[in-house]
Amino acid sequence: MFRNVAIVLLAAVSLVLFTSSYSHASDTDSEAILNVLMKKGVINQKEYEEIMGELKDKPSYKDSEAKTEQKTNTLDNATLDANRIPEFLHGLGINGNVTMVGQTTIGNKRNTPPAGDVTEGNIRAQIDVTRPLGDDGTLFFRTQMGAGSGLKGSGRVSTFWGINDTAADSSSNIWIREAWYEHKFLDKKVALTVGKLDITRYFDANAAANDENVQFQASGFINNLAVEFPGYTAGTRLTISPDELVDISLGWQPGDSAWSNLFNKPFLIAEVGVKPKIGELQGNYRLYGWTNQTDHTQILDPTATTDKGYGLGISVDHQLSKCLTVFGRAGYQSPKIYNYDVALSGGVSVNGLAWHRDEDVFGIAYGTSLLSGDYKESLSQQAIAGRNEHRVEAYYNAALNKYIVVGPDYQFISNALGVSDFKSVSVTGLRARIVF
Repeated sequence: MFRNVAIVLLAAVSLVLFTSSYSHASDTDSEAILNVLMKKGVINQKEYEEIMGELKDKPSYKDSEAKTEQKTNTLDNATLDANRIPEFLHGLGINGNVTMVGQTTIGNKRNTPPAGDVTEGNIRAQIDVTRPLGDDGTLFFRTQMGAGSGLKGSGRVSTFWGINDTAADSSSNIWIREAWYEHKFLDKKVALTVGKLDITRYFDANAAANDENVQFQASGFINNLAVEFPGYTAGTRLTISPDELVDISLGWQPGDSAWSNLFNKPFLIAEVGVKPKIGELQGNYRLYGWTNQTDHTQILDPTATTDKGYGLGISVDHQLSKCLTVFGRAGYQSPKIYNYDVALSGGVSVNGLAWHRDEDVFGIAYGTSLLSGDYKESLSQQAIAGRNEHRVEAYYNAALNKYIVVGPDYQFISNALGVSDFKSVSVTGLRARIVF
């Protein structure tokens, strides 16, 4: 009995407080209090409806109602805008980069011909577009434009190893460098890529020496010199990954990079890759064999013009710590048709964790191309002493922010093209890269 009396008294007090100050209460709280009072018999249904009618005329109630309607309209408009986006644009990824390089020779004036030191520059821009097609397909386009041919175009220094692969294209025209479709099968253990390919994307890869835009610039440190890769042309590759440790890959392209008689004289390559991991330290070991079936002329017999190119190669990289990665390449190719039959390179890549510049990278490498016996003989017939070309390159990338990287590059060239009379030359450069 006393409990019921207490409840009635509490309800009565609440009613007095509510009726004198309900304009300051929230709408939800007001409705809850009224429901309690009505259930306890303090107010009747008619009184409940009268008070609720007054509440609805309050500004706060109307504002709340308006905000709810506005939020609903905003969501509807957002859904409408999303529906207006064409379906083929859903999931589209676009990114790009610009790389600028300036280089100058030091000591080349001692070489005649050509004589004199020179400074050259170039710029290259790329835009990549990626579009997933279903759960297992990917469409990829890479467009590129370049201006300036760098030291390669100056004709002052010719080498087996190259000097600056970012200056490979300097026509100032926009062209499609890659355009391919990739599909994955059998729970993504099999990948098939078809289209216009850069086949070095899949073969002879290397974590520390594979990209002239951000790593070494000389051709011989980007890919194995002792492989006659075609250019960007039609092609296909098939990779089978039975588990996380092993990849088996096959590749095909026209041997002469042409788009006519595609299957006549192909370039074929097969690679086995093993990817051991020790803790968090990743290693990659790749062994491959290749053949280029286009006609080649023998060095010492110009009448023999139908030889086919072939060779073997290996590419290795392994992390020794979170900061340090070591790498190396070795290749062998047909000695009768190529000026050098063996190419060797190796080096280290160190990231800036060691000096508290996490995004910075330092790299240094050494490489040499061993002259084939037939090429040495051909030089001897011209009264030229043949010696193996040697190359050293070092670079540093300083990250100004997540979009811009700048840094110096240095190269030392000895016995260019295997000619002992070539005086050693240094090449100093500066590279800047912007990504977006």
